[in-house]
Amino acid sequence: MKSDFASAERSPRDVIMRQYQYFLNIELLSKFFDAMPNIVMILNSNRQAVFFNKVLLDSIEQKDVNSILGLRPGEILNCKNAYLYNDDNCTEGSCGTTEFCSTCGAVKAILNSLQGKNDAQECRINQSKYMALDLRVWTTPLNINGENFSIFSIMDISHEKRREVFEQVFFHDLMNTASGLHGFIDHLDYTNPNQIEDIKTILKFLSEQLIEEINAHKELINAENNELVIKSDLIFSLDLLSEIASIFRQHQVGLNKYIKIADGTENVNFYSDKTQLRRILGNMIKNALEASKVGEKVTIGCRTVNNNIEFWVHNSSHIPRDIQLQISIDPLAQRELVGVLVPIV
Repeated sequence: MKSDFASAERSPRDVIMRQYQYFLNIELLSKFFDAMPNIVMILNSNRQAVFFNKVLLDSIEQKDVNSILGLRPGEILNCKNAYLYNDDNCTEGSCGTTEFCSTCGAVKAILNSLQGKNDAQECRINQSKYMALDLRVWTTPLNINGENFSIFSIMDISHEKRREVFEQVFFHDLMNTASGLHGFIDHLDYTNPNQIEDIKTILKFLSEQLIEEINAHKELINAENNELVIKSDLIFSLDLLSEIASIFRQHQVGLNKYIKIADGTENVNFYSDKTQLRRILGNMIKNALEASKVGEKVTIGCRTVNNNIEFWVHNSSHIPRDIQLQISIDPLAQRELVGVLVPIV
């Protein structure tokens, strides 16, 4: 099997079982490993698990040790990039061998430890389009009877990562709204008196949104504590897009760039949490504008898909390849075309 990163070579079953029995016969090792609060594995020189603790079995709800022996970490943790289809249309274990793996901190740490170096890195295991694990991993080299092994331990840091994202999003959103507010206030000095009422309406809207952003941050904290209550607001899709587009046309990041609502955009009435949806769409548009050059256009729109409404943002810039490999969208996508589906209630 070919590889785009680490070696694809695997140890035969008899070698795996011999290595497993060796560690199993070390009297205190199992008790020591089982006393650890995090997942711990011993990987052989081909990155295959030959020993592990009970925490791993419990975390993947598996009781059969033999079904895990010889697998690589990504295969055990159900990484969607850990299997590829061969010419016979059967899945083959390929953890560490794909182009995606070149950005994986876990594989890098394991390879370093097999070279005799302690290492600690972070990685994301994409289990599906919508599910991912954020992990911190540690590796320690181990040489026994001339064979190289890696002691590989894992800590789930998803909670920590979510908290970091919440904080970043909070200040990001506050800056978006405050910048829009500042832009319109500056615009007042050059505004035709006949347009003052329109500007006042927008300023009132932005000030209300600023308050909403602060309240929304409280809601994110509630969501993290499983206490979030989602509101149900009547939303008109075209009005929502027009509001957000108007804000970003005055935003600093939108200067000398164009925001266009796509032709054929549907005007759909639906119920959702308007504050949360506006935050998502606003961040998508801001990211697209930041990735665009002066004079370039960002197109936004929406359409119905089955019983959902799909909002999308498109710009002409490319997502860097190393970033494509770390996100749960089509890795071959050439441009930033990002959408969000919202159920129509």
